[in-house]
Amino acid sequence: MNPAETAEGLVRELLQIAAAPLPIEERDDALTAVLQRATALDAHDAVLFIQLCEAARWPDAWLRSSLLAALTGRDQWFLDLAQRSSALIDEPDLLVELMFNLQTAMFVQRQVPSREARAEIDRILRQIYRASTEQVVAQIAPPRRTTNDIRRIAILTPQLLSLYHAPTRDALWLASALDARGIEAVVINSNCWPYETKLRLFQARIAYSESELAGLQTLAALGGRWKTPLTVFTPERGSIVQLCRDVSNFVQHHQIDAIISHDAPFVQDTLAAQLPLLWIATGGTVPYGRADAIWVARELLDDDAIAKAHRMGIRMVLPRELLFTLPQPASAFPRETLSISNEAILIVVIGNRLENELDMQFIDLMSDILAEVPLAVLLLAGISTERAAKRFNSPRVRPGQVIGMGHCSDLRGLCAVVDILVNPFRIGGGTSAQTAMAEGVPIVTLAMGDVGAVAGEELASPDVESFINRLRLLVSDPEARKRESARSLARIEARFDFDRQVDEMLATLRTLAADPTPSFEVVAATG
Repeated sequence: MNPAETAEGLVRELLQIAAAPLPIEERDDALTAVLQRATALDAHDAVLFIQLCEAARWPDAWLRSSLLAALTGRDQWFLDLAQRSSALIDEPDLLVELMFNLQTAMFVQRQVPSREARAEIDRILRQIYRASTEQVVAQIAPPRRTTNDIRRIAILTPQLLSLYHAPTRDALWLASALDARGIEAVVINSNCWPYETKLRLFQARIAYSESELAGLQTLAALGGRWKTPLTVFTPERGSIVQLCRDVSNFVQHHQIDAIISHDAPFVQDTLAAQLPLLWIATGGTVPYGRADAIWVARELLDDDAIAKAHRMGIRMVLPRELLFTLPQPASAFPRETLSISNEAILIVVIGNRLENELDMQFIDLMSDILAEVPLAVLLLAGISTERAAKRFNSPRVRPGQVIGMGHCSDLRGLCAVVDILVNPFRIGGGTSAQTAMAEGVPIVTLAMGDVGAVAGEELASPDVESFINRLRLLVSDPEARKRESARSLARIEARFDFDRQVDEMLATLRTLAADPTPSFEVVAATG
């Protein structure tokens, strides 16, 4: 940094960049470069820099609030974004973009915003979303159709990617399992997430899509639980209202009797107004969209979530296990391909957002473990983990002790050669935990979020101190790893039964179809 640079000068640069008519990628790169230079300010000027940023007159309120939320982590800027959603009731596409970005930001960050701010953001977004969806549903959805016979089920998903993408695998496996039970199943690939940023938020998150999926297609079975050809419908990408109309027309034309939804903003609401709809949690507990019944991880369901479900008009709450679909069996991933010796104690962290999910508390404690145990190697697996690995820059960590391998297309093969799975202090990660535990990998996680639900109270740690103690034991004691390997496998085999899950989902839809106006009920598991 130039010694002559000042907080005032850096803020002026930010405002000039914000006002310039730049493509968003170029704008964000330029803004990020200035923010990085600001990290070299001394303590006094660093505080002044933030104060000046917050007091400045920004040319774009969306940019201001999203940048300051990322820069400061303060509740007020996250709340400001949520409160601005009231201006988007009549603009569903922009509302979906805002919700996608806010929810993703809160999903990958544990410490900010605060618990109280998260609750208020959730309340605001639910209120605005419901008002907006009511308008869309009133435009599109025909009267609710009654049926006493479930013969055709559509599985609604926000996006289909590869079979290594768990929600994609869940949707296709479900469809194949229903087909095996005599139900005609179709997968609706709604493509409802934002694929560009119209709000021009700072570092806006956008979704990816599979370009080869378009219109009505039949996909050949790829083995495993996908044993028969499946019908997939991908509407042409367009406005949210048009997507809802196209999917609604498809469902009516093909005489679909019920819906299983993995989430799809606005589209789910449009279909729930017409047919029995069961929502399957892939994260979180209570959907924003309408649903007749919800299937959620029992460890995540508390009294507040049950009360929220009741207020949302949900009729049945099923506290169960997260849906569990394993990738195809694979051969062991050769350690030597990553220059890891067979003698190393291989600790793996898996995720596609680790660059944002690894907080300094986790990085510091893992650096301590690596310093204590020279044979320990930490492997980060997932998109952009090459960059995440660079955050372990403590002199305590030896060269080669932290490896970012990038995307791993063979997760089961990798899990077959690791010694311990460690889950950072985050909300997501449940699918990778299921996969690792199914391979008998011992798990270390806090009792929070999706991984806490997968591990259960018997395998999760209630606090950071017990988390560290468990990890130290597993790193130092091969017999402890052997015992915990057996416990991981036993929990998966006892609690996660895909066929049983499918049978109960089908029975739930039949119950909803037979009794269109049941009273609110939390349905206890049987067996």
